[in-house]
Amino acid sequence: MHNKKNNGQIMEKTVTHRDIAKYLNLNQATVSRALSPDKSHLCSEETRKRIQEAAEHLGFRADINARRISCKRSEAFTFVLDNLHFQSDVRLFEQDNVLLECLRGIMDGAGKIGYDVKILPVRPDAPGLEDYVEERIGYPYSDGVIFLGAFHLRKLRAKLDERRFPYIVLQMFEDEILQPPCIINDHEPGYRAIFASLASQKIEKIVYSCLYSDGPYKLYYTRFARIMHECLPECKLEVCRTPDYPAFRRESAPLISRLRKSAERSAIAAMTPALASMWENELRFNGIDPVKELPLISIGCNSMQPKIATLRFQIAECGETAVRLLHHAVVTRSLPPPVVTRIPGIYSYETILQK
Repeated sequence: MHNKKNNGQIMEKTVTHRDIAKYLNLNQATVSRALSPDKSHLCSEETRKRIQEAAEHLGFRADINARRISCKRSEAFTFVLDNLHFQSDVRLFEQDNVLLECLRGIMDGAGKIGYDVKILPVRPDAPGLEDYVEERIGYPYSDGVIFLGAFHLRKLRAKLDERRFPYIVLQMFEDEILQPPCIINDHEPGYRAIFASLASQKIEKIVYSCLYSDGPYKLYYTRFARIMHECLPECKLEVCRTPDYPAFRRESAPLISRLRKSAERSAIAAMTPALASMWENELRFNGIDPVKELPLISIGCNSMQPKIATLRFQIAECGETAVRLLHHAVVTRSLPPPVVTRIPGIYSYETILQK
């Protein structure tokens, strides 16, 4: 839709709800409902589709700021990173891209509903932390909070509970203290699927290869060991700790030599995709086929080597689910359900564990 100025230049005319209503011979209130993300469900699907097609045809562009002011919503969520060191071990993010996967899922989920994401990194020991964070939530800053862990910000969570302000906690490890509302990755289905495949190959020993034995990695191992002993009670479990990557070859060489000489049918479970990739290279360097001779499992949030059997944690899906629950709470003016939402890890492989 255009208007002509006196000098002959053509300027775009702002198309309003009234213009669309006049074009379709409908009530303006009906048009407003159909084009509102929160009220479109009040119109029939046929009417909503008709109005949306007319709006696109006429070149309608929603005034985002006006909508936010009228609804008293910021249409944004705050992603609070209160555990960047994650029990003094930022290497978790470096190895498995947990932070990036979380952020990707949150950004994807927010993008689908037209929301922004504001990242707020904090230090748990910073003075006045609760007041600092509290100033940056609520209208016009954000409509909800997503915590990555939130182990240290319990006072802030208490304040949010008092204000009845919606928030969700993303917990990467089920072994942590679960305080709903939160979303966790349930690793058990993936672990059990892996052990079922190993059992079919009559695996007698599993070497659990890890970088460190404390912090989040201990939680990985504890859960892995418990479920393995339930599924494979006769199978032996050996832990191979590599303190750092430069020492990998020195630590792995004697283990590979011992496994080659052993009569036991063994498998290696690497706690990160990067570590699994290094194991694959080292095995092939020593003339061992990881497909036929020594099955190799990758445990992590993404698969760097698609041909390695991988338990892939659905961390991005956790982020999308958090956004979806928060948005529903905002629209319905309620709080997220006080439950623990479990998202299972996905077990996938192409050739390594196949007979």
